[in-house]
Amino acid sequence: MQQRHPRRALALALLSACSAKTGSPGLVIERAPAASAAVQPAESPASSSTPMDDVASEVNVGTPSSGFVDEAGEAADPTPEPVCGGILFEPERIPVDMYFLVDSSASMAEPAALGTRKWDVMAQALIRFISDPRSASTSMGINFFPATTSAAAAPCTPIPLLNICVPTDADPNLAELGSCAASDYESPAVPVSIPSEPAALIDRIEQRGLAGATPTRAALEGSYRYLDGLAQQNPGRRVVTVLATDGDPTPCEQGSLDPIGDVAALAAAALAGPSRIQTFVIGVGQSLANLNQVAEAGGTEQAFLTDTSADLATELTDALEAIRTSATPCAYQIPDSSDRGLIDPGRVNVRLGASGAETATIPMTPDGTAAGCGSEGGWYYDDPSAPRTVELCESTCSAAFNADVELQFGCETIVKEPQ
Repeated sequence: MQQRHPRRALALALLSACSAKTGSPGLVIERAPAASAAVQPAESPASSSTPMDDVASEVNVGTPSSGFVDEAGEAADPTPEPVCGGILFEPERIPVDMYFLVDSSASMAEPAALGTRKWDVMAQALIRFISDPRSASTSMGINFFPATTSAAAAPCTPIPLLNICVPTDADPNLAELGSCAASDYESPAVPVSIPSEPAALIDRIEQRGLAGATPTRAALEGSYRYLDGLAQQNPGRRVVTVLATDGDPTPCEQGSLDPIGDVAALAAAALAGPSRIQTFVIGVGQSLANLNQVAEAGGTEQAFLTDTSADLATELTDALEAIRTSATPCAYQIPDSSDRGLIDPGRVNVRLGASGAETATIPMTPDGTAAGCGSEGGWYYDDPSAPRTVELCESTCSAAFNADVELQFGCETIVKEPQ
């Protein structure tokens, strides 16, 4: 069997002659990008077998339909003979752009365990993560909050502890507590670059001073604006935010009764928007359960809450490692079409196998969503109504770490039985 090369698209066209005279499928193997994989008919060989018969028997699931739709969205006419055209290619994981939004308020200077400041422990954990060779494939950027402001920059300034927002023009000195204008957070300290610039990220972390309050809402709103623009400029990539903070948000609007709810609503809107930005949350300190609302709204279930009275360094490192795993899932782009027509979402399959070994078909979850994963794993669509990516369930993703993953287009999707 011909060796498949990881990270290179392999288009495999199978057309079975289904003839009693030949008894053997005809094959054409063509290397091409996934979005333009070509399927061409092949003449049946004279011999009764070929070196690729074992592949054909696996992939060629008998069905009279070609498994593609035409440009009008209708199912393509079945071929005159009972054949199944299967296109296989080995996709790459969707690359990730990770944006750190780090709290540098005055309270981050408070001591953690062993006499170190919360900021010092957080900074070192970030630097280790950025320097880790495993982070080399992740594009990263960073910004901090609060940003410095002037009296004209925001309608009011948050006051820590009192949990109120005072009009900035009442006292120009209050500007030192930080900006409540989202526009002040649209420009990152270090932009996300492809590839990343670890030295620049580390330099800005080491130089950052601590002061001010915690205007989380404004900081996130400005960050989402920046990341939306980034996603539009670099389609086909996953964008995630990592919010690291040691306290509940201080309000940025006079009369705000639910600062944490305001932030959660922003995170939900970013997730539902066209860029589908996920928000991970790290809480540094105690009594920060409210941050779970932001993480849940941002599509990451719950915040990583660390305890300053325990081993904060280890907890922060573990949190960042967990985020690394969750933020770079087994997600694969679905091409819009091949040379045979548009891809039919009802005729997509996922195949998995150890490098160089026989692959097996992984069934889709019963409802095509992550909720149907269960302990047995499987795969699902990012959006069943308008799928753009195929994503593996957590347990299947773990098994796929050192394995070959193939997407097959053209044969009816195999669906897992409901449990």
